[in-house]
Amino acid sequence: MLEQIINRYVNTGITQIVAGIYHTNEASIRLFSSVGFIPICNEPDQDGFINVMFHY
Repeated sequence: MLEQIINRYVNTGITQIVAGIYHTNEASIRLFSSVGFIPICNEPDQDGFINVMFHY
């Protein structure tokens, strides 16, 4: 599903996709990393989320 979202916006002028993942959700962190998302910051924000970004 993530790859479909990425492919949908590849030639639209959108240059990045940002997602927030709860810091204890290791499976989601691994999933997003496996398709090319990188952490913006390794420390959780005030709500407990780690933001990850995919850049075209």
